[in-house]
Amino acid sequence: MLGGSEPWGHGLRGIEIGIVMAYEDMDPFVSGAVNVLRTFQDTFHYLEAEIMGTANGTARHMGEILNNQPIKDISVERNTLCGFT
Repeated sequence: MLGGSEPWGHGLRGIEIGIVMAYEDMDPFVSGAVNVLRTFQDTFHYLEAEIMGTANGTARHMGEILNNQPIKDISVERNTLCGFT
């Protein structure tokens, strides 16, 4: 069960979701990122949770994604829109 204390409840039902992914290969199909995204989409559709947006990018070395400006811009924009700042 994905959250919730009742056997029939889901703690994630109806919430708004933002997805941030980093993967190594430049191609999201080769890296497997598309499979992960589809799994999230199916799961959250089942839970009636709305995916508000996604941010994704590539990084070939550990920590490299932290310097990816498009990811920084998207994540700051999304966090501001979601009220996390």
